[in-house]
Amino acid sequence: YNLVGDAISGFGRQQGMLVVFSEGSLGRAGFSLVEVDGRERISLPYIAINSVIGCDMPRSIQTVENNLVFCNSRHGVFRLQSTSAASENELQHISRNVDGTERRAGLLDAAKAGECASMNDGSRYWLAVGGKVFLWDYSISSPSKPAWFLFTNVDAAAFVRDGDDICYAARDGRICAFYGNFFDFGEAIEREYRLPPQAFGGYERLKDVDKVVLTLSSTTD
Repeated sequence: YNLVGDAISGFGRQQGMLVVFSEGSLGRAGFSLVEVDGRERISLPYIAINSVIGCDMPRSIQTVENNLVFCNSRHGVFRLQSTSAASENELQHISRNVDGTERRAGLLDAAKAGECASMNDGSRYWLAVGGKVFLWDYSISSPSKPAWFLFTNVDAAAFVRDGDDICYAARDGRICAFYGNFFDFGEAIEREYRLPPQAFGGYERLKDVDKVVLTLSSTTD
């Protein structure tokens, strides 16, 4: 436990500092030698970085391009920009576009499951929770404008690498790999696409739509 009584949930290293995660806050541990009764002793003073947001999903902690990334089940995924205690803005919220809303379930809804697994493969941050994988591809996007991708039907307990292949250990004991395919364990892959509001050539809101033509393509995954 730290000085404010939160249970310590994990550790990470950034900028040569030991970052201490608790469920409701995070900080860093300093290092110094103090003299007690004529003898030098090691002191690890705790310095707060953020007293509001912590990490209650310790298996989500990864180092991404020298910065720690982690998930909080109530607030989403964050990137620690600096270990300085000078500003509460050292945490950057990077999952706003996938956290979800009242009308659309997202990461925060899936995070209610609690158990998670994560991995950094060198270009992407993988977070598996609630039977889904939320993937941040930081090779094609920045933390300020992150590109997230969603995978469903992935009940991962842990991720593993087999050469260049990304695999995961499912909670039912299977070892599964990701491959370009038109089927998901032999079943069809369900997809839903929602169109934005269409004016259909005019500004009147109400229209009579007589026919909708859908075109499907099987040339890509």
